[in-house]
Amino acid sequence: TLYAAFGPKRWEGHMPEFLTNATIFGNAAWQWIGLVLLVIASYFVGRFTSFLVVAAWKFFAKRSATRIDETLIGAVRTPFRILFGIAVFRLALDSLALTVVLQNIFDHATFSLLIIGLSLLFLRMLNVTMGWAVSHLPAEAQYEFRRRELRTRFGLLLRVADVIVIILATAAILTQFSFVRTVGLSV
Repeated sequence: TLYAAFGPKRWEGHMPEFLTNATIFGNAAWQWIGLVLLVIASYFVGRFTSFLVVAAWKFFAKRSATRIDETLIGAVRTPFRILFGIAVFRLALDSLALTVVLQNIFDHATFSLLIIGLSLLFLRMLNVTMGWAVSHLPAEAQYEFRRRELRTRFGLLLRVADVIVIILATAAILTQFSFVRTVGLSV
C-alpha cells in the first residue's frame, strides 16, 4: 500500500498515537484539531496583516493632499481582512493532508470567499470613487440643476455597477460546481 511505501503523511509522524488512530469522516483527530486551529489562526493573521497594510497606507496618506485616501482606507479594511485570511488559510491547508472530499469542500469555500472578498473590495472602491466625484461637482447656485443631474447619474451608475458585480460574482461562485456547468451546456 501507499502508506507502507511512503510512510505517514506530513505531520502525522509527529503526532501522538491517540490523535492518529481516531478518525472522523476519514480524517484523523489531529487533522480536525489542526483545521480548527488553522481557521482561528487565519482569522487573526488576516486581521493583523490588514492592520499592518492599513497602518502603512495611513502613514503615507497623511502626507497626501487629497482626502480620498483616508476614505479609501476605511473602505478596504474589511475586504483586506477577508483576502489576507483566505490567503493564509489556503496556503496552510495543504499541510493538513485532508481527504480528497474535505479538501474539495474547502477548495470551493475558499474560492467562494475569495470571489466575495474581491467583489466587496471592488464595490467599496467604486463607492468611494463615486463619492469623490460627487463631492467635486460645482457647488455654485447656477450649476444646481446640472449638479443634481450628475449626482443622479452617478448614483444610478453605482447601483447598476453593484448589480453587475453581484451577478458576475454569483456566476463565478456557481460555475465552480460541475452540476451548474452542465445546466448551462444543456440549455
